[in-house]
Amino acid sequence: MKKYVIASFVVVTVVACSAKTFTPSSEQFAKMQQKVPGITLEEANAGSKIYSGKCARCHRLYAPDKYTVAQWDKILPKMLLKVQGLSNEQQRQVADYLHAMSK
Repeated sequence: MKKYVIASFVVVTVVACSAKTFTPSSEQFAKMQQKVPGITLEEANAGSKIYSGKCARCHRLYAPDKYTVAQWDKILPKMLLKVQGLSNEQQRQVADYLHAMSK
């Protein structure tokens, strides 16, 4: 019984702590290109992976469509300064991804 309780606790903890991802789909692609002309699905996926991998280290991930482009433009400069080791290209990919997926 004790092993069952411990195993259940571990499973619940892992599920609760796992970061939610917001991977762009091919169905969303036309809408994404309207917001960020020229973005490719590969670039959006790269931005999504960086966003999920880097930003979730410090806080929960916010759904990209929770904010407008203007709101992301206020948030991103502050947050990107806190992330160590991102190239300018990676920063652009994150910004393009969030802009493309914004509300």
